Amino acid sequence: MLALEVAVLDEELPFPLTSGKRIRTYNLLARLAGRHRVTVLCHRNPDRDEQFAAEDAFAALGIRTVVVDRAVPPKTGAGFYARLAGNLLSPLPYSVATHTSPALAAAVRAHARANPVDLWHCEWTPYAQVLRDALGPDLDRARWSVMAHNRLVAQ
Repeated sequence: MLALEVAVLDEELPFPLTSGKRIRTYNLLARLAGRHRVTVLCHRNPDRDEQFAAEDAFAALGIRTVVVDRAVPPKTGAGFYARLAGNLLSPLPYSVATHTSPALAAAVRAHARANPVDLWHCEWTPYAQVLRDALGPDLDRARWSVMAHNRLVAQ
């Protein structure tokens, strides 16, 4: 069987398994890693101890991780409302704008240059924008999929 190079973009490392989304994503990646080379590119978990435990758990499965030093901003407090107000001037919906970052796009570009990725997988629709920002016109030649509300969208 031919092993593929699969790059997965996500919000954070889905570990420990404390939610349905994390359980689904972790099990998807664990099965995929049994047959293919998998790299997860994501923002850091807000809890650093959780992130380090997640990196160890993924390494034990043979999954590489690229974690950028930016957590997705919380949806609470005055800062949340300030970001919402500021987003009124953005062409992107808040749910997309808050999950995109130059750091993650740079990590995706670097990974694409260093690895012949066979499939890009976005674990949530905002990460399709990160992929578009990172790969630009090269996205037209890439194979990619997006998990969207329990529906798989693929090109």
